[in-house]
Amino acid sequence: MKEEILRYIVLGISILALPCVVFVVLQLFPLDSYTIAGTAVMLPSYIFLIMARVQLGRSFAVSPQAKELVTRGLYSKIRHPVYFFAQLFLLGVVIAFRSLSWLGLWTILLIIQMVRARREEQVLEERFGAAYAEYRKSTWF
Repeated sequence: MKEEILRYIVLGISILALPCVVFVVLQLFPLDSYTIAGTAVMLPSYIFLIMARVQLGRSFAVSPQAKELVTRGLYSKIRHPVYFFAQLFLLGVVIAFRSLSWLGLWTILLIIQMVRARREEQVLEERFGAAYAEYRKSTWF
């Protein structure tokens, strides 16, 4: 019960964070093509990120674990939608902020996410075997 309450609190904070980020971007930068493009990438990416996190449900963990093979929703098309949309969201931030420092940070985080995705795939493959192999064939990243 406590875990479920905590999950809803985190989800609520996550949903409230989106307008805050957009507000900060629009306050810090002039309304030009970079700000518009970055925001246009950030908004849908963040929404899909939250959707992916909700669809993952109790299978979410910080360290790689194989609680359940989630294959519904966004996971029916993309193996790692949380990572994918988080990176896309951050790319929108890089575009809006127009900063090489942010681009460098994004690149480092991309590498970290790819390593984490591979570790998760190893854990899932060990636990679910052929079912996970079939799932991998039908999905992207």
